[in-house]
Amino acid sequence: MDPRRSALCLAVGLILSAGAAAAQPLNISNSPGIPSGEPQIAADSLGNAHAVWVEFTGINQMGHPCGDVYYVMGDLGALQLGTPVKVSASGAVFSDNQESVSVAVDGGNRVYIVWVEWGQVVLRIKDGGAWGNPIVIDSGKLYETPRIAVSAEGDIYLIYRNNEFHVCAR
Repeated sequence: MDPRRSALCLAVGLILSAGAAAAQPLNISNSPGIPSGEPQIAADSLGNAHAVWVEFTGINQMGHPCGDVYYVMGDLGALQLGTPVKVSASGAVFSDNQESVSVAVDGGNRVYIVWVEWGQVVLRIKDGGAWGNPIVIDSGKLYETPRIAVSAEGDIYLIYRNNEFHVCAR
């Protein structure tokens, strides 16, 4: 099955012992007719899961899908999800290797999302329930596989790869 053609599901439920099973998966993308993929997830100290993915709404010049990054927070204890939020706005999130987004949470429960689009590496931070403006970290090439890690204090560590530039058309 092509992962870009299916709804994204979050298997929620806490594994309390080696023999325990997770609850039924929940559809987190909830976007019928729009391919979703590249999911990533991180947990905070309050029992919330923070998931990100890409919804593909365009095709780039190489024939690969591109789109925007979406985010949703879920309360794992209550098995509830919030409403997905679009955190990018270019329609140009793309990576040749289909790994264009990453998420992390620090000790203060701030959420950090990094993605690649239009020849840029972009970072966005959610602090106290509000999203900060997107920050361009690097630009000028086709970037792939951005990954983010943060310390408990909020020190940000990014790693990504760069290649030749491909334009994504809407």
